[in-house]
Parts: sequence; C-alpha cells; structure tokens
Amino acid sequence: MVSLGPGARARAISDRYHEEWKKLGRDGGALPGIGITRHIVVADTDAGARRIANAAYPRWRDAIEYLWRRAKADFVLKDIYPPDFDALERIGHGVAGSPATVRDYLARLHTETGVNTVLCQMVFGDMRFDDAACSIQLFGREIIPAFS
Repeated sequence: MVSLGPGARARAISDRYHEEWKKLGRDGGALPGIGITRHIVVADTDAGARRIANAAYPRWRDAIEYLWRRAKADFVLKDIYPPDFDALERIGHGVAGSPATVRDYLARLHTETGVNTVLCQMVFGDMRFDDAACSIQLFGREIIPAFS
C-alpha cells in the first residue's frame, strides 16, 4: 500500500492497517510495506540540493499535469503536487537538502505517518545525470544506514 497524499491521511491508513493486522493475530514484525511517495534530492549542502530540485521539478510537474490537460480534465493531483518544489516542501511532500536534512525529514515523516516504506522519487524532470547520480550515492551512503 502506498500513499501519495498528506501525512495525516497516510497516518490514518497506516494506523488502520496496523489495527486490522493485529486483529488477525499476525506478527507485527512481518507487517508488509506501508508506504508513502516523496520527492527527495540530496546534495552536499541544503542550498545545492534546493538548486537541483527547483530546476528539475517544474518540468516533471508540467509533464504530469499535461496528461489531465490533454484529457480536458481537472488536474486532481494539484494539491499533492504544487507548481514548484518550494511549495512541495512546504506541504511536506518532498525534501531537498544535505544528508543530515534529509535524514531528519525521513525520521519526522516516519513519526508523523507510521509508514515503514518510503518510495523516493529521486530522478525527475530534467535533472542532470550527474546531479541525480550524486544524490542517489549520498542517499545510499549517508542516509540508508541510519534507518537499517
């Protein structure tokens, strides 16, 4: 199960899933993935990560909205995916920062939502290959070990 939406909604779903799992008498350690999707960019500094995210995100956002425009339908994901990355961060649906900033964000996200899985959208829009590769390497080296 994966949520795209706000943390509070993901928390409600996560809590209900845990509740129903327990009612079935199942082992809490065998709980399947309860996830949330978030845009994540990691760089050596917060400013560097924000520069990358702010440059790449609008193209991705425009491309996803295009599917609705082409169908002449209202873009139903507009509240989940605002027009710019700064707005996405403000609503908690993404983070761009140093490894420490991203670790803190993910720890808060877990506490806020109760999810046990985060699907990271780390390459999006017209992000440069070198920026994406660096972000993924930093994530693997500096962030994943903190949650293993």
